[in-house]
Amino acid sequence: MSFWRKVVRRTTRREEREVPPPMDEDVGPEQMYSQLFKTTVSYPALRHRLVKCIRQNDQYRLVGFLELGGLESLFHSLAAMAGGSLTNRRNAVQQMECVRCIQALLNSTTGVDYILDTASAHIEEFAIAWGTGASVLIKTQVVSMLSCLCLYDESGLELALNVLRNIKIRHKRLHRMEFVVREMRCDPEDHVLYAAALLSFVNCLFKGAHDTGVRTRIRRQLHEAGIDAAVSDLRPLKDEDIVTQLTVYDVLMMDNQDDGDLYCLGTDLNNLNSVYDELYAKVLGTPHYDVFLRLLQHLLLIYRNTDLLDQRWQSVCMRHFAAG
Repeated sequence: MSFWRKVVRRTTRREEREVPPPMDEDVGPEQMYSQLFKTTVSYPALRHRLVKCIRQNDQYRLVGFLELGGLESLFHSLAAMAGGSLTNRRNAVQQMECVRCIQALLNSTTGVDYILDTASAHIEEFAIAWGTGASVLIKTQVVSMLSCLCLYDESGLELALNVLRNIKIRHKRLHRMEFVVREMRCDPEDHVLYAAALLSFVNCLFKGAHDTGVRTRIRRQLHEAGIDAAVSDLRPLKDEDIVTQLTVYDVLMMDNQDDGDLYCLGTDLNNLNSVYDELYAKVLGTPHYDVFLRLLQHLLLIYRNTDLLDQRWQSVCMRHFAAG
């Protein structure tokens, strides 16, 4: 059993053994928030309090905790612990318990709405938790939370895409999907849980994008980042979660291909960028890609010789109409 699977099992068993601490009527949101600044933070105790607030619909304590900055403090604590040893079991368990506090908040409509209403403040927090020296265990949990937000509504999808954009800038990548694909190809056999979570995240991006144009752009960006090769690396794995997500991925990609064909029918043919984007999406990943590239290269050469500019463009147009 891998180290991180042992950590997950250990924290799960501990949670099952522990008796939730009583919710003292005198304990308000200020006292719950102040727990995060004790020398030794008891994340399980805080999580039990948050879960009880959610179950009892205790908006006073829950909203108060959020407005005091409880969620932001949890993310800051997580980032601080991420700098510790990734093989230290105690540190790993603390990270996992901190993440579960964040997950508890996301299991409530109040928590999700708070995150989305203040989305700009949480983009960097998610980006740091996912992309800056975090352990595979924490990355898996963060990706799962972003997947849920994608399916919640369009604001959740926008937050997830902005997190990817933030990571792209931090890591100086060309495309926002490049980080996802790179992570997916990083030792998938040793990190099956993470690989499955990443593929699930990709699937949730498609499911959360209700606009055909948005889905088509996500698909194009994933192809540019090398998603086909990454998925091929996952297919030999026999993990049940991987197999399930691959099945969903194949169906979504097939549906999106059909959507892309229909979307092209609604393309603004008077807009050069729109026509190019749709044409590029159609040839990407096909044998026609190289032909399209050579065609564009020849067109660029026309501009380099201004003396023959009109003559050569006229020749191109005549060939086009003759072929039509």
